[in-house]
Amino acid sequence: MNTASNSVDACAICLGRMPEGLIGRLTCFLLPAFARQLLRRYSVLTLKPCSHHFHHRCISQWLNESPRCPLDRRIITSSDPPGLLSINLAEVLLNSIENNQIGDVQEILLAGSTPEQLSCSNSTNPLTMALTNERWEIAAQLIRAGWTTEDRVAANNLGWLYRTGLVVEQNCTKALLYYRKAADQGYPIAQNNLGLLYQKGLGVKQDYNQALSWYLKAASQGDTDAEKNLGFMYQEGLGVEQDFTQALSWYHKSAQRGNTVAQNQLGRLLEKGLGVRQNSSEALYWYQRAADQGYAIAQKNLGLLHKIGLGTQQNYTEAALWFHKAADQGNFIAQNELGWMYQNGLGVDRDYDLALFWYRKAVDQGYALAEQNLGWMYQNGLGVRQNYIEALSCYRKAAGQGDPSAQNNLGWLYQNGLGIQRDYTEALFWYRKAADQADPSAQNNLGWMYQNGLGVEQDYTEALSWYRKAAGQGNVTAQNNLGWMYQNGLGVERDNSEALSWYRQAAKLGHVVAQSNLGSMYQNGLGVQQNYAEARSWYLKAAAHGEITAQNNLGLMYQKGLGVRRDFTVALFWYRKAADQGNATAQNNLGLMYQKGFGVQQDFATALFWSSKAAGQGDVRAQNRLGRMYQKGLGVEPDHAMALFWYHKAADQGSAKALENLNSLRCHELSLESD
Repeated sequence: MNTASNSVDACAICLGRMPEGLIGRLTCFLLPAFARQLLRRYSVLTLKPCSHHFHHRCISQWLNESPRCPLDRRIITSSDPPGLLSINLAEVLLNSIENNQIGDVQEILLAGSTPEQLSCSNSTNPLTMALTNERWEIAAQLIRAGWTTEDRVAANNLGWLYRTGLVVEQNCTKALLYYRKAADQGYPIAQNNLGLLYQKGLGVKQDYNQALSWYLKAASQGDTDAEKNLGFMYQEGLGVEQDFTQALSWYHKSAQRGNTVAQNQLGRLLEKGLGVRQNSSEALYWYQRAADQGYAIAQKNLGLLHKIGLGTQQNYTEAALWFHKAADQGNFIAQNELGWMYQNGLGVDRDYDLALFWYRKAVDQGYALAEQNLGWMYQNGLGVRQNYIEALSCYRKAAGQGDPSAQNNLGWLYQNGLGIQRDYTEALFWYRKAADQADPSAQNNLGWMYQNGLGVEQDYTEALSWYRKAAGQGNVTAQNNLGWMYQNGLGVERDNSEALSWYRQAAKLGHVVAQSNLGSMYQNGLGVQQNYAEARSWYLKAAAHGEITAQNNLGLMYQKGLGVRRDFTVALFWYRKAADQGNATAQNNLGLMYQKGFGVQQDFATALFWSSKAAGQGDVRAQNRLGRMYQKGLGVEPDHAMALFWYHKAADQGSAKALENLNSLRCHELSLESD
């Protein structure tokens, strides 16, 4: 068949022409009706929607094989005779739906054929086929063309489309209508979906009793989602009295049949001991079953158990693996946890760039804890240049969402004037916000503000109250601070035994300042029998972590031979460690060692250097020594004015020795004047 060309008035299939001219048309008009019909069938050309001409006989035969124009492949239609093409298009429509040929379906519908025409000779409903085969875009086209369905599976899927707003405008009222149509036919999935609409009040007034009724109908047919939803209703006490035992029972039924959400929820009840004796190992089992099926929340929960060693031996590598699986699926809690693992090198190599990457992923989903962690990275310059302003911005966002850690850190920036002007009032505001949420760090910081009268009237009693709250939650800094309050009788009667107890609690948990303070208690026999060996042991623990007071005190023990053999070299080592970090007492002691030549060649210039550093920080002994060095010209040219200056400084702080030296120097000046 030649279809290579088509003139304006020639058949696109056979290239035959219609009768030409006025005479030809009149001849047609004068013929009897049956003759005109024959002429029309075999000679008259008909213009189709594709803009081509066809003899009726030619196009009818062609369309029995294909519904497309032989020239441009567009779907075409005919109304004469009506049944011939309708059968063909209906078959083409169903085939197009089955093969998900969206464009073909669209062309058939645009050709103007109605549902009545296309379904009159075929029992299969195209919309039913589209919905049951999950051809959602085709289903949307058919819905817009006026198709409906009574099939229960299709009706449920149509309800789902309206519920989710996928390819059609979201309409929960219509979703309810189609779910009910399917549910009334006993379809359990629709019954469960209908219960969910009643539970959440979507498209209908919230009604827990109706929700329970439909869930029970679906569950009686073994629908695992309905069983899981019944477990949730009992767990939360929705429409029924809260009953964790019933919740556990329904979750167990659903979980046994492989429902991942139920498996995860069952794990949660077992982990928390709700409705059942706490069983972390059993919780791990159910989390594992759900996680193995790819359920992200269970993967996250499984990672948490491995991270903290609950129900299994602590395993950071395993935790990181499961966090990664959940994070890749977009679980923001897992993304934040994975960031934490990379930040601290737990189960993975430390990688600040990857930590930042995962924190930002979670932040993009609005997770406040990740925002606070991102702020911490900026505050401390981890993987990024230190930027207090950026940290402040992150903390503000997280604090605004109520995150207590961010509120506490925001208070810290205000207290110390980092990235913003120092503001004790604002610091107090944020510390209190976090402390009211029982954040132990904020409670400790609030106690510090009251202890030192920062932004508030000094109040040792209030400080003690906040320290106790924080210490009761295991905050080691608060425990150390409580020890200090008891040791010094601040807001409470002095009690060295109580001080020792708090220092010991914090020291055993690795708080280096508490370790140093505990060493001091043993060294000086405060609240305990004097014990230099025990003192040295605690000093060494703290000094190894850079605690400057412990380093200085170790130097003193070796200088004086307290519980150890006297060793000026070791004393110098520890003094220098502390002095290099700016400890004034150690700087003074180091100056003395160089002045006296203890463990080192006598060096007045170096003695002057370290004494000046200590004196500049207000160390009374260094100020007095510096006065004497200027007076005597030790390591420096004699300078009575400077000697007087430093003696005055020390005397003003109550140094009797400095006052004596000052008076002696003045008397010497007077005697010189009298001479």
